Order: sequence, then C-alpha cells, then structure tokens
Amino acid sequence: MTPAQITAFGELPSVLMTYIKENYTDPYEQGQMVAYVLTSFIPVGGQLKFAKLVAKGNPKWLKFVQKLDNIPAGNITDAVNLIKGEKDLLTRLDAYPNLKTAVNNLTPTKKQQFLDDFVDASDAALTRMNNAPICLNYWKNSASGDIIGANAEAFAKQYEAMILLKQGNFTGVASLYNKSFKTVEYVLDGAPNPTVLAEARLIANRTNDIPVIAQKMGVPENIIREVKEHFFVTEHFMEINGNFQKGRFEREAEDIALWKAAESDGLVNGYSFIDITGGTQYVNASDALTEFKRLVAHEYIESKLMKEGFLYRNYLNNGDPNEFNFGAHDLSISTKWRNPNEYIMLTNYVKPKSFPTSFNNDWSKLDLIVNQLIQMFK
Repeated sequence: MTPAQITAFGELPSVLMTYIKENYTDPYEQGQMVAYVLTSFIPVGGQLKFAKLVAKGNPKWLKFVQKLDNIPAGNITDAVNLIKGEKDLLTRLDAYPNLKTAVNNLTPTKKQQFLDDFVDASDAALTRMNNAPICLNYWKNSASGDIIGANAEAFAKQYEAMILLKQGNFTGVASLYNKSFKTVEYVLDGAPNPTVLAEARLIANRTNDIPVIAQKMGVPENIIREVKEHFFVTEHFMEINGNFQKGRFEREAEDIALWKAAESDGLVNGYSFIDITGGTQYVNASDALTEFKRLVAHEYIESKLMKEGFLYRNYLNNGDPNEFNFGAHDLSISTKWRNPNEYIMLTNYVKPKSFPTSFNNDWSKLDLIVNQLIQMFK
C-alpha cells in the first residue's frame, strides 16, 4: 500500500461507522453493516453483495452501497473520500432552518419517510422547501411521497408561488418561473369570439341577475354571488402559451347560454347554444340542471382556494396535473358532470391518500369541502 492508502485504511472504519450511525439506530445492524462493507470491499472491491442484501430495506443506503460498489478494487482512498462526502439529509437541513423545524415537528415515522423520500433532493429544491415549508402539509397526505421527493424542486416551487399569489405579488411569480407577465381584459387561448365576449361583458356588468338565479335555481345567494364574481368578473393570474397573463376567464357560448337560461326560467326548458362549428347544440333540462350544479360547486370551491393563494392550474407540464403539480381547478369538484366521480381529477392525477366530503348537490357542504382541501393541501 502507498502511504495515502495506509492512512485511508486507518480512517475507513471510523468514517464508515459515523455514516452508518446516521442511517441505522440498532447497534447490531450498525456493526453488521461495517463488517459487511469492510470484508467485502477491502479485499476485492466491486463485490458488496452482503451489504446490498442488508441495504434493501433502506433506499438511501442501497444507493450509497451501489456508489461504493462502483469504486475499483483496492481503491480505499476513494472509498473514504466518498463516505466523507456523503452527507445525511438531516445534516444538510442545518442550512435550511425553516424546513428543518418542519421536519423535526413530524412524527418519528413521518420524519424517516421524509428522509427516505427526499434523500436525493438538490440544494435548489431544499432552498425552495425552506422558503415554503407548508409544502410538507400536503406531502404528509399524499400517497405518492416518493414521486414528490423525486420532483422536489417543482413541487416546492408551486408552494413558493402560492405564498406570492396570496400576497398579490404577480411579478414575483413571473420571476420565479422566468416567464413574462402582462395584464389583459380576457385571457384567451386562441382567437377571440367577439360576440361571446360582448355577452360576457354584459353579464359581468350586471348584479340583478344574482338574486333571480339564486331563487330560481334554489341556490344560496352568497354562493351565486361568489361564483359570478369568479366566473365572469375577477381577473385571474394564469399561465397561457408559455407566459403569464392576468385577466378575466375567457367565456364560451355554452357558458353564456347556461347562465342566461338559469336566469330566465331556471333551466326548466334546458338551453341551446351555437358551437364553434356554427351548429346548434341543445342540452335537455335534466342534463342542464346537473351541469349547472356541478359548475356552481366547482367554481365556488375554485374561487375560495384561489383566494387562499392556490394556483389556478399548475405552471408546468402545460397545466396538466400530476402528483406534485396541481391547481385549484384540479382540486375542486369536477365539471365533468356526466361522470359520477366528483373528484375525478384528484383520483386520476393528484392521487391524495384521502378525499374531501362528497358534494352530492348539498350546498351546505361547499365550505366544509373548501376547508378540507385547505387542510389537506396547505
């Protein structure tokens, strides 16, 4: 052996033991892992079979052992340097006090799960989680903690954006995602329909429709007021075609026709509208009533969540939701009224461990659902 290798050989047991203590609490397991690594690595190298076997129940350790296994036989200096360079996640959290406090407040089981799920989190991801430690609240309720951990930076970034949105700091959100930002009258995805937008403006500028619709549809007036403001009046911050815009929701002919029919006769005759091809579409009374109830429930919940800082839809992946990126639109009751699953977006894409109370056409449950979603995701 060279002098450097002799020095490294003397250091190996102690640095290895220090690292193992961070990952195994049982003294027998600690000694077992030291023995397996030393006896299998030093003589031959690249043969950490026993260590791999023991490490199977510990994902972080398995990755570490695999790194050791890639070092050429007998290169003890590199082995010691690798072990010294491997920092335990809990040790890394010293640089992120807000996040470390949140992690230390977890139950022992959840704390270990965090250390396993986020073992490979980058410094950038930990910085974002430190800026928005509230992200752990949803991670605790997710059935996909490992997927969130593997996408920690994107996951934490949306929670950082939520804080900025709650503050009304739209420029800060644009900077966070390195996108441009402008204010418009309507956020349009494609060519505008001047006739529909003119109708939308007329509805937005009225208030006498609110009590009429509430009475004819049997919906509390405060709910109709909230929904109308959100659906037709309020300017929302959204990602569109790769950049941010702040403006009213673009409305379609179907939206206008549904709202006007609810005001005129409570949808007893259904409603009709001109679709984008120029053809006339008719929705019967039963379907129209179901659609209206789902729409009102969806928009009410979505509005309340967005006022709490939730994104409308996520700002990555073209707005498509997944386990680590989602918005109020995805968390709310689905507008897909032909599907009996009220939470189809949650079921298919976000996949939390539990779900809010069913709406089941009971207007008194909407605020409960809002509060449940806030507790689950924020």
